[in-house]
Amino acid sequence: MIFHGKRIAGAAVGVILSAALGCSAALAQGRDALSLQVLQAGETAGLVQNDAFLPAENSTDAHEPFNGTLTLEATEMSMEPALETREVMGRDAAVFPGVTLEFFSHEGELVPVTQEVITPPEDTAANSFWQILVQPGRIWAEEGDDGWSRASFPFLLMNRLEQDSHNGVASFAYKGDEVTGVTFQIVQQTAPYYVPEHFRAWGTLPASHDARDAGTYDEAREGYRAELAARLPIEEWDELAQSGDGEAIEGFEGETSDDWVVMHALVKDGTIYYQPSQTGQGPYPYPAAMRFGVWSVTKSIGPGIGMLRLAEKYGDWVYSLKLLDYLDIDPPHDGWTGVTFGDAVNMATGLGGKEFHANPNDFFVDYDFTGTYDDWYVARSAAEKVAMLNEVGNYPWGPGLVARYRDRDMFALGVAMNNFLKSMEGEDADIWDMIAEEVFAPIGISHAPMNRTFEEDGSPGQPIMAWGWFPTLDDIAKVATLLHERGAHDGVQILHRARTQALFSVEGTLDQGPANALKYGNPRYKMGTHYMPFRPAEDAATIWMPFMNGYVGNRVVLVPNGMTAIRISKAWPAPDEAVAAVEDPSSMVEALYRLEPFGE
Repeated sequence: MIFHGKRIAGAAVGVILSAALGCSAALAQGRDALSLQVLQAGETAGLVQNDAFLPAENSTDAHEPFNGTLTLEATEMSMEPALETREVMGRDAAVFPGVTLEFFSHEGELVPVTQEVITPPEDTAANSFWQILVQPGRIWAEEGDDGWSRASFPFLLMNRLEQDSHNGVASFAYKGDEVTGVTFQIVQQTAPYYVPEHFRAWGTLPASHDARDAGTYDEAREGYRAELAARLPIEEWDELAQSGDGEAIEGFEGETSDDWVVMHALVKDGTIYYQPSQTGQGPYPYPAAMRFGVWSVTKSIGPGIGMLRLAEKYGDWVYSLKLLDYLDIDPPHDGWTGVTFGDAVNMATGLGGKEFHANPNDFFVDYDFTGTYDDWYVARSAAEKVAMLNEVGNYPWGPGLVARYRDRDMFALGVAMNNFLKSMEGEDADIWDMIAEEVFAPIGISHAPMNRTFEEDGSPGQPIMAWGWFPTLDDIAKVATLLHERGAHDGVQILHRARTQALFSVEGTLDQGPANALKYGNPRYKMGTHYMPFRPAEDAATIWMPFMNGYVGNRVVLVPNGMTAIRISKAWPAPDEAVAAVEDPSSMVEALYRLEPFGE
């Protein structure tokens, strides 16, 4: 059953429709926007300021902890703008799915038992298009709430076949086994594809609570303590801007605007400095917990870092493995013959068929969202996606010579890597689990949410690998630091050192062509990673540096001075000048050069 936005639960309508809430999408002001009476009434009249989801100045500790499940009923969302097409891939994108979440309390925080992708069961999802990720929030008490405690938590809606993340925040009140409805609003997102509207959404979800004993979560609570201890320091941008470094970092954002940027950040001396994520309802209230759909940044992590880990475990020879030895396909041409894991991670398979002219090259010419690509994109199971690899054409030049950007090649590599790992470690082995357990966990990354295919037998599915990772700023910073340290952490070599060292060299890279030129020249590609040129002066030698690149402006730049520049963007659909501004990371590198000059 779907509950619609006009459904009233609890108190009378008159309690809700106060002047403070205004009309449908009007922005409510002050703490009255989410008063206990509003939460109990179960009706949301519109978007409110984000800080209404946080403790008030005079708030106190929660009267009691919150431990147990929170079951949300599927509800039609109010959305602005309304979706032109609600049905997407046969599902309803205007419905918040029914789902059961599980939390425990720890020192005033509301901690989800899992931060992995949660796929709501079909019998409660109400055919919703969305899956959900939940992050840690807060619990507290406010004056006048008659013994009720408050809770809020950040979350995002996403779909396992795509990777736009729709970031929201939710709040409810609780007392014993009783809970109010869960009021939510969605106020930020990364760039979409199948749901093209940049929408905001709000509503109240009917909810129920099954309380559990606090001791049920002792092990999870201990794990969360370790997670907190491993987090990097994080500071707002003003801490850096108001220091002696303020002048150097002016212009870090370049020509970008808050309309098309989700977050800017940099990592310096082990500390993350971030610019608040600006929304129409004020700064996003949980910036450190915020997870991002970074799209093809995942290519640098899954295939890129995954291969570096396999090389450290088994030897450098893994780059010479043949894709066809680990893929169950029967292509109608010989273009796959001889294609190695190394060719695939270099985006140089020689597969494709869009543009047979390669001098000058156009790296993204095969990135065509029509025909067989779209059929492959929406295919739900791994078997369907693998079978559709047989429809891929080939170029006459063969593997290893020309780089062409292709999601299907990275997916194919991910499947082959997974099958290789199973051949070495048994059928229960999983390539993304290996990355999570053997790369992420040792460097302090406790969660590794990843998009996977949908499988009818209920199995986890194949990690997409071409996109699908949902990191926090802390996760991105830790991965970047591991690469800066050439794959070593606390004296342990996690990634193949020589190959990781090679990641920081332009040698062996392939040209992306003038159609993709950045401020200082054409970018290049190898090892799941892009390379950008930089010149600190007109007559200076070109300095090359690797950067991770995700759909329409998601950028993670590994600067030679050991710093990392981060941009999370949403510039599609958007004006051409907005797209150009977010896609070129040169302004971030210029600022970090001023901060600490570097040479070749």
